[in-house]
Amino acid sequence: MIGNFPPVSIAEWQNKINKDLKGVKTYDDLIWETPEGLQLAPFYQANGVTVSERFAAASAAWQLHEIIVVSDVKKANEIALQALAGGADSLQFVLNRSLSKQDFHALLDSVFVEMIHLAFSGQWVWRNADNVWQLYAELVESRELSMADMRCSLEADPLNKEILQLLNKRVSNYSAIKIVNLYGAGNVVEQLSGLVRTTKKLLTITPELSNRISWSLPIGNSFMVEIAKLRAARILWASSFDGIAPLLHAFTSPMILTNDIHYNKIMSTTQAMSAIIGGADRLTVTPSDIKTGETSDDARRIARNVQHILRLESHFDKVQDPAAGSYYVEHLTTELINAAIKITL
Repeated sequence: MIGNFPPVSIAEWQNKINKDLKGVKTYDDLIWETPEGLQLAPFYQANGVTVSERFAAASAAWQLHEIIVVSDVKKANEIALQALAGGADSLQFVLNRSLSKQDFHALLDSVFVEMIHLAFSGQWVWRNADNVWQLYAELVESRELSMADMRCSLEADPLNKEILQLLNKRVSNYSAIKIVNLYGAGNVVEQLSGLVRTTKKLLTITPELSNRISWSLPIGNSFMVEIAKLRAARILWASSFDGIAPLLHAFTSPMILTNDIHYNKIMSTTQAMSAIIGGADRLTVTPSDIKTGETSDDARRIARNVQHILRLESHFDKVQDPAAGSYYVEHLTTELINAAIKITL
């Protein structure tokens, strides 16, 4: 007995559920199957649930991340400054064409790079990450800043051994620099297994990169599943690899947005909650109008404010791994881990 409450068996709960359903449905009808084929019961108890070892982030706080596609350098700089003024503390520039030194400096004009995290992605970065790093290092030096204090991520080609080794050598003294970002694709289990497989392949080629990796995962609409996915990602890393756990970047999936921008705002809010409860280190809330081709100032502002509300009003940054101990989430986390391992082997 716990306190004044006698223990209740699973059979007793099942009988109570069947009674309350009044013959319209049975307990078995409430068991649902995820798109990945996982069978989930409507409730779980401590018996039969393995509580996973916790590999939560060092802090419950997360970075409010904004992605900016650079087509016009001046416009991209304006959007960046607007994002920072609106509370973003992490920026990602998508560079699909080369930039001169002058353009690179103009892109980061009035951006205090020592105070935020910066990420560079896109086709140009993928193929020329060493050039981007050189531009970044020169900018930091020109501002007489300490490179040791910088936080930066590059998305270099994970299969280009020569570039990876060169970059790793250049950043060897800077622990906060990531040079590879791997994306999860497919359904939830495929995302996890794919990241593990790709990371294993990468570390076979360049084992010295174990501390230089970020993982990016899209967040969908299945609230509990997405929480468990991020928790499972950390545990899979810890059980499969040595070195510092990858920085987990979660982003609300643009693939499932609709043409209804108001519905998209609501959907993105619940997705953001999943990401934060699951333990994301960095979160991007995709603007609600991204399907129009060019996002508006208003949509970007609301996307940022979703995170501000969750942080400043709901205090989601005050609890580390809040889902730990939930029998349902713990069971789901274990199921995802086992399913990912099964198709990874």
